[in-house]
Amino acid sequence: MPAGPSPKYWLVLALLLGLALRVPGWFTQDHKANWQTFEPDEGQHVHIATTRFNDLYEGEKVGSYSDAPWNVRGYGHLMAYTAYGWYKVSGQVPSFAGFILLGRQLSTVFAILLIIVVYKLGRVSGLDPPAAAIAALLMAACDVNATYSHYCLPASGYILWGYLALLGGFQLLRLPTISGLIWLALGVAGALSFKFDVLPLGWGGLLLLFLALQKRIPVYFIALALGLLAVFVAAFVYGWAWDSIASTFQTLSELNRNGVPVDDHFRDNLIVYPAGVLAGVGLPVFALAVYALSRAFRMFGRESAGAKEVNGQGFTRLAILYAAGWLLSEFLVRWSVDTAFIRRVNVFMPAVCLLAAYGLSQLRQRRPWLPAAVVTYTFLFALIGQSNHWFDTRYEMREWIATELPAEATIAASNYVGHKGLRKTWYFMDVDWDYAILHESYFRRYAKSMTTPFGWPDCETEVYNPGPEGQCAQMQALLKGTKPDARLLKAFRPLELFPERWAYRQFFGYYETFLGETLVFERAR
Repeated sequence: MPAGPSPKYWLVLALLLGLALRVPGWFTQDHKANWQTFEPDEGQHVHIATTRFNDLYEGEKVGSYSDAPWNVRGYGHLMAYTAYGWYKVSGQVPSFAGFILLGRQLSTVFAILLIIVVYKLGRVSGLDPPAAAIAALLMAACDVNATYSHYCLPASGYILWGYLALLGGFQLLRLPTISGLIWLALGVAGALSFKFDVLPLGWGGLLLLFLALQKRIPVYFIALALGLLAVFVAAFVYGWAWDSIASTFQTLSELNRNGVPVDDHFRDNLIVYPAGVLAGVGLPVFALAVYALSRAFRMFGRESAGAKEVNGQGFTRLAILYAAGWLLSEFLVRWSVDTAFIRRVNVFMPAVCLLAAYGLSQLRQRRPWLPAAVVTYTFLFALIGQSNHWFDTRYEMREWIATELPAEATIAASNYVGHKGLRKTWYFMDVDWDYAILHESYFRRYAKSMTTPFGWPDCETEVYNPGPEGQCAQMQALLKGTKPDARLLKAFRPLELFPERWAYRQFFGYYETFLGETLVFERAR
C-alpha cells in the first residue's frame, strides 16, 4: 500500500469501492414480480416480508399470497420492519418491486458493514492498520460477494452475522468486554435467524465455556450471552410459530440433500469449493491466502511476534483454532449436501481476503508494489464480473430479436429469459416454435453445472429440478447440436477476460448461477 494517507482513508475508499460495485446491481430489467426476477428466490423473501408487514399494517393487505411462507424468516422480517418504519414516516406502502429494491438495498448495507468487520477482524487478529485496510479493500472488490450483495436474499446478511460472531469471539479472546459479548450474541442470532446456521452458536458457546473454565471471563458472561441471544433471536423471528419453524427446517434439509437424486457430492464438492473460491476473487488473492494459511499453521505452536498474550495463553493459537474450527465445520456441512448455487462459497471469502492481506504483509517489505497490484487486479476482476449484471446478455438478445426475427414468428423461451421490453414469447415446451431462446440460468442443469462437472447429466437421475417430462432430452439435443430440425442461430455470451473464469467455465459453466449465455435457436422448416 502506498505510504502517506492514513489507513482510515483506505477503509473509506474500500467502502466507496464496495458501493460502486454493488449499487448498480439493484437496477435490473427483470419484471420484479413473483417468480419473475432473474434470481427467483428473491420472491420467497418478499413473501415473508409482506406476510409480516401485513401483521403490522392495518390497511389493505399487501401482496397476493394465499399460502404461508416456508423459508427462514429473519431476513424477510427485517425487510418488513424496515418497510413498516418507512410507511409510518412517509405513508407509502411498498409494492412487490419496492420490497425487491428494499431487500437488495439491505443486502448492500450488510456487505458494507462486512467490509468494516473484516477491517476490525484484521486489527484484532494482529494485522497492522495498513494490512487490515488491504483486507477491507480486497473484501470490497470480491466479485462473488459483490454479486450476492445486490440480491434480495439473506446471503449477504448471513455472512455478516457469521463474521460478526467471529469478531466478538476474537475480542473476548483479547479481553473480556461487554462489546465483544454483544457482537458474539448478535452474530449468532443473525446466523440462526437468517439461515438456520447453528455453527456460530456451537463454536461461540464452546469459546465461552473455555474462557469461563480458564477464569478469563466472569461466569455471569454466559448468562448474559444467553439473555442477549434470546432477545436478538426474538427480535428477528417474533411471530414465527414453532411448528412452522420445524416445517421450514425439514423442507430445507430435504431440498439440500435430495435436490439431485443421484450425485457424488462427496467427490465433486472437493473440486467445486476450491474452484469456486478461486474464481470468486481471482488467482492472486487465492494464492496469497494459500501462502498465508501455510504460514499460519506453521506458527500454530508458537505466538506470532506481534501478538499479545492473554493470561499466559497465546492468542494466535486459540484464534486459529476458533476460526479454523468454525470454517471447517461450515465446509463439512456444505460437503455433505448438493451444491447447485455458487453463493455457498461466499462464507469463505472474508477469511480468504484476511489471509491474503496477511500474506501481503509478509511480502510487502521486499515487494512494496505488490499490495497495489493485487488490489488493482482484484478490482478489475470484479468490475468485469459485475459488468455482466449491468449489461446482461438477455438485454442484448432483446434488441437483436426485435430487429432480426420476423414479426410473425413464434418465439419460445425457457425460464429466466423473460424481462421488460422483450417480444412476446411462449413457454419452450408449449408451442411448435420457429425460434427458441434458452438462458444458461436454466439450461445449465442439463449441461455443465456445479452438480455435474464431468459430463452431461442423466436426465432421469442427475438433474436439479428437471422440469416437465421430455424437456431435458430436448434441451440436451439443442445444446449438443444433435436435434436434426434446429440449429444455433445466435449466441450472446458474457464478457470473460480472466483465465480463472475461463477455466471454471470448462467444467461448471458460467460462474454466476443466475447469469450466463443466452442462445437463440432456429427451427428448420
